[in-house]
Amino acid sequence: KLNNFFNFKKNFIVLDDAINLRDFKNVKNKTIKNRFVYTGSFIKGKGIELILELAEHFRNYNFYLYGNLNTFPENLNPKKKMIKNLIVNDFVEYKKIPSVLKSAEFLLMPYPKKIGVLMKGVDVQEYISPLKMFEYLASKKIIFASQNNAYKHILINNFNSIIIEPENKKKWIKMINYVLKNKTKFNKLKRNSFNTAKKYTWEKRAKKIINFAFKKHY
Repeated sequence: KLNNFFNFKKNFIVLDDAINLRDFKNVKNKTIKNRFVYTGSFIKGKGIELILELAEHFRNYNFYLYGNLNTFPENLNPKKKMIKNLIVNDFVEYKKIPSVLKSAEFLLMPYPKKIGVLMKGVDVQEYISPLKMFEYLASKKIIFASQNNAYKHILINNFNSIIIEPENKKKWIKMINYVLKNKTKFNKLKRNSFNTAKKYTWEKRAKKIINFAFKKHY
């Protein structure tokens, strides 16, 4: 999709973002049962609306959100205050993110059909390579994510994540319910997610760039 925009004819390479596994290596946080976690932006176009609806439905589970409180949609504030099992936190330093993710039992990446950024009117759903996706994978948790062609080569349904149709609340509730009732069946996703993260380290990304620069195609 990027090449459709730039129209490179030859000698180009486009790579996904990556992860530093050392950031997660020595984190010993215990998993807190019944905890869902979301890290990222609160702006419109990140799926916050769906998370609030999920928290409202799964009242016996706690939903922890981390992001810039100044960007939380004002129209959602009244609903946010009414949901007792929803804990909305300000953003934290990156060095604390591995601990935050390790504390979760489940991780949420509910991108809508149109994915927004801070610049209004911009839809990046065809171009994203979310850094948090690799952080999620490295944390060895069960990931619930929206279906998206931009990362379908990385997140694979029932292998390293649970992929669900975006903005379809009924399907999200149905799939989460199924996983909650069959947790042991999905433990393999945690192992596979970490093995996926191993393929996308910054070192491997750098080697791909170097190999390409010296025409050693991989």
